[in-house]
Amino acid sequence: MADIIKGREAIFNQLNKLQADQKPAFGKMSPQHMVEHLAFVIKFSNGKLPQKLHYNAEKAEKFKQNTIYSDKELMPGFRAPMLGDEPEQLIHSSQRAALENLRQELEAFDTFSGRCQMPGRLAPPWGS
Repeated sequence: MADIIKGREAIFNQLNKLQADQKPAFGKMSPQHMVEHLAFVIKFSNGKLPQKLHYNAEKAEKFKQNTIYSDKELMPGFRAPMLGDEPEQLIHSSQRAALENLRQELEAFDTFSGRCQMPGRLAPPWGS
């Protein structure tokens, strides 16, 4: 599994290889949709978009173990509970702009987590 903290540049190197017109291999998101989605969910953990838990604590823990703490691939069509059936409207004018925004949100996470003494921020399907 990719480490978004320690392996960030390697992840950005991979993201920079994506072509804007690439067809989705997994779900319905274009490469830019995917990058914008990543920036959106990072806001849950950088203090900009606090979230409520969508599941009870037991189900959230099981969900976390089977997704973020697992090396298993997600099944095609996997969708977080707060997402609609179709991708959201694009926010940024280009994939490059979306990638820059993702980098900014990750930097905001670094700043927030470095000064925050509170428990981890809540992610809707998994909890803290």
